Amino acid sequence: MSSQMRGFNAEDARSLVDGSQRSIAEFVVADMLREAEAAARNCQRSLVTCIRLNGLDDADCERIVAAIRGRGFEVELTRDQDDATFSLHW
Repeated sequence: MSSQMRGFNAEDARSLVDGSQRSIAEFVVADMLREAEAAARNCQRSLVTCIRLNGLDDADCERIVAAIRGRGFEVELTRDQDDATFSLHW
């Protein structure tokens, strides 16, 4: 099984929000889905994404997990102080 590690943090997402009604979590989800699509095109069956939380709380992380699962992925979440690692499998 292949995996890809990519850093993405809440500040990256926050810069995209800039007056938008969309939440930071929505941008994180969109980024993960783009990365998963690229990984699948490269015949990978998993993706590991680590984000720096910078203000995202437990509820935000659970919303991210629920949104990704809603797209048919298996998702595991691990947290380590200010970081969250999402492991997606398909």
